[in-house]
Parts: sequence; structure tokens; C-alpha cells
Amino acid sequence: MEYRNENHIKYLSFRTKRIYKDNEIKELIITVADVSEAVELEKQLEQTAEQSKKQMEMLNLIETDPHLLKEFQKQTLKEIIEIENNLKTLKSEEDINRLYSTIHSIKGNASMLNLNYISEKAHKMEDAIVALNFDVEKTKENYIDLSAMLYNIKERIDDINVLIEKTKVFYECFSTKRNA
Repeated sequence: MEYRNENHIKYLSFRTKRIYKDNEIKELIITVADVSEAVELEKQLEQTAEQSKKQMEMLNLIETDPHLLKEFQKQTLKEIIEIENNLKTLKSEEDINRLYSTIHSIKGNASMLNLNYISEKAHKMEDAIVALNFDVEKTKENYIDLSAMLYNIKERIDDINVLIEKTKVFYECFSTKRNA
């Protein structure tokens, strides 16, 4: 159970034990434990694991065909803009189907290049759309959540761009020294 006050969140665990006498509950023992530290540590561990996963994936980019990666980036950025516009102007189930199809395309292309982080985030977005039953009103109500999911994907594409630029600088630096 989560307990909040103005400045702090406490996580509490409750356990109950019934004391029976003659097949009737005579007493009830309730034990309350503060598990806040364990919950916070678990959250930190999850964040660290997620960060490590992202970093390992970035190392795997070295083995990706540069032409395919460049095409993936270009296409995905176009698709992200299309999804953003579609989210803002949803009017019909057809719009949601188009949204779903576009995110599915991103997921498939990312998976093909072993960009698992992007593929997983796209899959979560697909699942969210399915959970909303392709309903226009429900999807509009969840605009912020869906936009946040899309932002995670775009942020990852931006991370890839930064890595590519840094790699270019390294290459130029070392190739210049080699030739000198």
C-alpha cells in the first residue's frame, strides 16, 4: 500500500492473522511493515537495468549496416511525425488503425535491426492502443500517455544520432592521425 503526505511517500505492507477459538475468529493480529526502502531500491534497480540495456544496445549499433540504420532513422522520424499528427487529429477508428499500423512498422523495422529497446517501446504502445479497444474517445483521453510512449521512441532515435555524430568525430580524428 502506498501512503502519501505532502513531502514523502511511504510504502507499507500489511499482514493479518486470524486467531480462532471454537471455529470462530476471536482475535485478529495485524502487522504493518514499512517497506519504503525496499520499494525505492527496487525502482532504482529497474532504472539502472533499463539504462544498462539501452547502453548495451548502443554498442550493438556498431554491427548494424550503416545504410540500413540511416534509412531506419529517416523513416522512423517521418513515422513519428505522422503518429504525432494522427494523435492530435483522431476522428475515426480508421485513424487509430493507421496509428497502430505505423507504430507496428516502427516495431518491425527496429526488430529487424536488433534495436530491441525501440521495438519493446513500440510494442508497449501497440498494447496500449489494443487495451483502448481502438476506441476514439478512449484514445483521445490517453493522448498524454501515448505521446509519452512515442517520446521515448523519439528520444532513442535522438540518442542514436548523437552516437553516430560522436563516432564520426572519432573516425575523423583517428583517420587524420593515421594519414599524417
